[in-house]
Amino acid sequence: MSGHEQNADDELDRLLGDADADLDRALRRVVDPDAGLGTVLDQAGRASSTQESPRFRKPKRVWPLYLVCDTSASMAGEPIADLNAAIADFLDVVAAEVSGTDVVMVAVIGFGSESRLVLPLTRLDRLTAVPALTAAGVTNYQAAFEMLRDTVTRDVADLRGRGMMRFGRPFVLFISDGRPTDQSGRLAPEDVAWRLLAKQLRDRQQAEIVALGFGHADRAILADIAAGSVVMADAGSPDLRVWLAGTSAAALRKRLRADVQT
Repeated sequence: MSGHEQNADDELDRLLGDADADLDRALRRVVDPDAGLGTVLDQAGRASSTQESPRFRKPKRVWPLYLVCDTSASMAGEPIADLNAAIADFLDVVAAEVSGTDVVMVAVIGFGSESRLVLPLTRLDRLTAVPALTAAGVTNYQAAFEMLRDTVTRDVADLRGRGMMRFGRPFVLFISDGRPTDQSGRLAPEDVAWRLLAKQLRDRQQAEIVALGFGHADRAILADIAAGSVVMADAGSPDLRVWLAGTSAAALRKRLRADVQT
């Protein structure tokens, strides 16, 4: 195994903890440069279907999932196309793996100079397509977390208002290829506003945040967002679509398994 594969493998191990052996093998395919997307997702699906357990058949529960995606100008071209494809691949895996007694709801936020709620919180089993993300602007982390805070607060109140008291903590996948900037495009790594917003989400809304970084993203900055739950793609990782879809599925699967045991 090459050095970059070992590093990526170690990062997944730290994030996913004590995953079962078959799932571990599926995840390792994510960092195998010879494995195509179909191979990765087929393997993940087989691992899930052959190891289904009664503990995944608890009474209906709602799982709110938020994808917060960097759509700044640096994502233009192939990166944004890979991101759009990876989101569709990831949601296909989630739909296939979630127990029929549970409901996953997904929302998508894109952020550049401003943030935009691309997809309001929607039941995955009723979702036909996610609107395509487009790339433009700077990398405004503050705008992203303001939108996320307002969206999660509204969604949680709405779920409770509809009598859905049994729902999991909001789970956030924060995906970025760069470092935070101000509105003018100047780097703003020391800005405290987005850090406070992320902390409020973790503390007040009990949101769990996992950060996925690639390109020029900074591990230390993402660690501030996600309280250490960070996975970085190194320069030798396989294509972005494979990495994003596989790593996102792995992170969510770990979260669902942890929650159903509580």
